[in-house]
Order: sequence, then structure tokens, then C-alpha cells
Amino acid sequence: VENLKLDQIRDIFAGRVENWSEVGGNPVPVHLINRDPGSGTRSTLVRKVLDGREPPQFTETDCAAMDPKRYGRCEVGSTDTVLDTTASTPGGIGYSEAAGVDGHDAAGSLVKVTIDGKKPTVEGVEDSNYPYWQTEFAYTYGEAPAGSVAAAFLNFLTQQSGRDILRDHGHGLCSEAQNSGECRPV
Repeated sequence: VENLKLDQIRDIFAGRVENWSEVGGNPVPVHLINRDPGSGTRSTLVRKVLDGREPPQFTETDCAAMDPKRYGRCEVGSTDTVLDTTASTPGGIGYSEAAGVDGHDAAGSLVKVTIDGKKPTVEGVEDSNYPYWQTEFAYTYGEAPAGSVAAAFLNFLTQQSGRDILRDHGHGLCSEAQNSGECRPV
């Protein structure tokens, strides 16, 4: 399944969809691969996609222990583990930043899900309000002292070479966004 409706995703993450055939896919049990609570990617999913509702608790503490013939949920500690586990688990669904998928999945088994026809790209976020995205911020404790590593890094991020690197890795820039309202810390 490559295109889901937002309500279908909410139902999947709420545990109301236990087989992909219920949303137009093959008759394969859903295996939900979640980040553990407190993760930024999970917090973004809960806030922006799941209407503030946390997914139900895991059914297995070890993703490898999920029964391939039955619906299951597990939690992992990193985005790389979400991607690896989702790619290797029949019926697996997980979440990460879109740029994290690129180059991570050599076998080509990961699919970036289109939500309500909106694509998970920088352009999809900007032009069509793809719902799962987050602004990354760089924080310092007070003003970074001139000549410090922190000041040099922040300067690098805002200069052309740093901006080019961010773009090359699939990240949009707040300074170039037409809708920059969410580019401010909350």
C-alpha cells in the first residue's frame, strides 16, 4: 500500500486495522514498528498525524518475536532500527524523516507513503501540506561566543555550503519556505 488516507493511518496506528487487506493491500497482518516514547519522530507523528493520540502499547518487546501470521506492535530505540525492522518485516509499517529512507534501503523494500495524495517530499510539505514533517532547530545556551565551535557551526548552517548540504540530503530550509510559520520554536 503506497497511498493511504489520513484516517486509515490513524486507524492503523490505533490498532483498528490489523490486516493490510482492510485498506486495499494484500492479506498480510500489519506489524507496527514504533519509536519508543519520547522520540522526536514519534512525538511529531502523534502531534501532526495521530491527532495527539499515542499508539497502543507494544504487543512484543522484541520486534523479531512478532508472529508473522498475526497483527503485532513493537517499539525500537532509533530511526535506523525503525527503517531496518520495517524493511525486513512483512507487513511492517514505521515512520522516519523522508530523507532517512533515501539510501538506507538497498533492497528497495521501503515505500514512502503518500497521504491523501500528498507526497512526502519537501515540495509536498510546502505545496500540499503533507502532514508528517517537523522543523529541526539548532539551540545554544545563550549567544554562541564569537570564534567558538558552536558559532562556526551555526554560521556554516546558514551559509551557502551548509545550505547546499542540507538541500542535497532532502531537507527544506525555513529561509526558503513560502509558509514559514512553523519554522519558529514553540
